Amino acid sequence: MPKVMMTGDEAVAWGAIHAGITISTAYPGTPASEIQETVASSGTGTNYVWAANEKVAYENALGASYANQRALVSMKHIGLNVAADPFINSAFTGVNGGLVLAVGDDPSMYSSQNEQDSRFYAQFAKTFAMEPSDPQEAYEMTKEAFEISEMLHLPVLLRLVTRLCYGESPVELGGEKRRENELKIERDPKRWVVVPSHARMLHKSLNEKQKVLEEISQNSRFNSMILKSKKRGIIASGIAYAHAMEHWDGETSILKIGTYPLPMKMVREFLDYCEEIFVVEEGEPIIERALAQISPKIHGKLDGTFPRQWEMTPDLVAKALRLPYSPPSPIADLPPRYPTFCPGCGYNFTFKVLKKLNPQAIMGDIGCYSLAVFPPFEAMDTTVCMGASIGMALGLAYVGVKKPVAVIGDSTFFHAGLPAMVDAVHNNADILVLIMDNELVAMTGGQPTPASAEDGKTPVTLEQILTGIGATFDVLNPYRPEEELIAKFREMFEKPGPVVLISRSPCITEAKRRAK
Repeated sequence: MPKVMMTGDEAVAWGAIHAGITISTAYPGTPASEIQETVASSGTGTNYVWAANEKVAYENALGASYANQRALVSMKHIGLNVAADPFINSAFTGVNGGLVLAVGDDPSMYSSQNEQDSRFYAQFAKTFAMEPSDPQEAYEMTKEAFEISEMLHLPVLLRLVTRLCYGESPVELGGEKRRENELKIERDPKRWVVVPSHARMLHKSLNEKQKVLEEISQNSRFNSMILKSKKRGIIASGIAYAHAMEHWDGETSILKIGTYPLPMKMVREFLDYCEEIFVVEEGEPIIERALAQISPKIHGKLDGTFPRQWEMTPDLVAKALRLPYSPPSPIADLPPRYPTFCPGCGYNFTFKVLKKLNPQAIMGDIGCYSLAVFPPFEAMDTTVCMGASIGMALGLAYVGVKKPVAVIGDSTFFHAGLPAMVDAVHNNADILVLIMDNELVAMTGGQPTPASAEDGKTPVTLEQILTGIGATFDVLNPYRPEEELIAKFREMFEKPGPVVLISRSPCITEAKRRAK
């Protein structure tokens, strides 16, 4: 088969398609958004759904698996916090059709609030995980993950990182798409209804599977070992293995880890062989911590050989192993250039007015509008997680702060803002909710929201939702003269109780793209 240049995200998508998935579900989030985008544009007719949030996306996939269909669900690492409830519980119930969860971790936080390591979730759920080192492995692992999922009747987590998601290399696609599973529902309440009496037995069954997981990991072709010098060895996983190989001297022994739980027989053999061992892994010292308990030879993040935060790089590996390398040239001492809104974006005008009015507190959220924290606006006090703006504004109102402002995007409102908005109405909290509505998920590439009418779907508008819960609201055109915008804001500030102002303007970047 000819090789095709692909990113890691694209390789995962094609691996899932060729594995015979019936459906792909997702909520957009960098660096994993392009997995679903690739499925959508593949021309294979594979069903795909952009869900309201990651929890719903995972539950969509789990429902399809219940009917014996193979399903891929993708999200970024922080999204797995949202989907953790069904993910961990699905390890108890198990799955029918193969279910693979592809998670994009973001070391160095290029577009995230934190750099948590999703391998912890696989350990927490007691399920199988795989970590590719390049797009070719991403493709092959995805296909194999579905086989393992159906063999174990467990969800399988595929851990990706930003460099792999967006890095390109040649990928050889193997064969045609596997035939989709037969649609089949077999009722089994003792397995799928996790009331306590059932869950106790399900947990026992999950624990009994752990030996099988270890055996699969031990025999996996994605783990390999090169025994050379006994003096020094490297244990590396995922993209960090690629970094280590960039400086491999041909003499240092090396153990490549691609599956979890760890292949401990192979690991112990390596520990016995080498006198000094460096663990190179992206994210938290998960491998290192496990091995440091059984061997004093281990060096890594825990002893300061590598930094505990930010990305692993080839230069960090070379420096730690005292190998020759060329350090990057120092960057010129230039003045900072803050990220800001696109020219012509309606957010510019909304935040200009909000800054002038200077409310006591402005609680922010996840989206393009978080850039309002930087000059020239400096009109954002907090940004914590999806939906937190309204919840935190409620906390301020409950303790006596006058009319705190919650700024939230339309997609984020659908994702996680609605429950807090219901609380605001229920408790008659004195807050102003400013919904920045650009009619799509702008920051991650223009994906649709539940309000979109694409592909013949029924739009669920913000106005319908706010009317349904009894919220007082109005709609603002941010391109109107500034004095009109100021007057509208002041009018809303003076209204008692929770009020919502929808600032509606199209995403300029997406509008230009669609016009072309």
